Amino acid sequence: MTMRRAATPPARARAAQAGFTLIEVLVALALMALVSLMAWRGLASVSSARDWIEQEAEDTDAIVRTLGQMGRDVELSYTGPGFDAAGKDALVLTSGLRLLRRASGGNTLELLRPDPDGNGLWQRVQWQVRADGLWRASGPPAPRSPLPAATDGVLLLPGVRVMSVRAWIPGTGWVDANASFATAPTGIEIMLERGAANAPQRYTRILELP
Repeated sequence: MTMRRAATPPARARAAQAGFTLIEVLVALALMALVSLMAWRGLASVSSARDWIEQEAEDTDAIVRTLGQMGRDVELSYTGPGFDAAGKDALVLTSGLRLLRRASGGNTLELLRPDPDGNGLWQRVQWQVRADGLWRASGPPAPRSPLPAATDGVLLLPGVRVMSVRAWIPGTGWVDANASFATAPTGIEIMLERGAANAPQRYTRILELP
């Protein structure tokens, strides 16, 4: 019996058999679309995280600057003989530092400090919480009492709802600054509160009085 050798397919037929089927192409396209979607979501997450980090960094910087400015004002507050009378509703901490009780509620931290221009004049500075946050206001410099009122205000820290002050009394400890003191305080604690009432964020600065 004679055996026949199978015929070898031509080169064109072999090339056609080496291609991709329609199903393989569709599967590849689906995988590419899935990878692209995952990559896009990853980039979106990275971008959102970067924006959040930048916002938090700016907010932290504002908090540090505000507490630093408050500390600077207190350190420079007047300490000599009283030359600017405090009102009847004022709680005097030092001759140049007092708390003013507002009729609308809350306190205003008022201090007398040298004019930053270094011209020998003095100015009145006030820190108070308003509807939109913590404001610092300063009055025009003057050489003598009564100093002009603090009118030009700047919002330094948005979102602050409460500013409270405690005084350090030697031999007693921390006392809420809401009544007169038998002994002059030697330090104060300034606490700022932001955020929701049920989950407040508190920032504290303790300062030695001049």
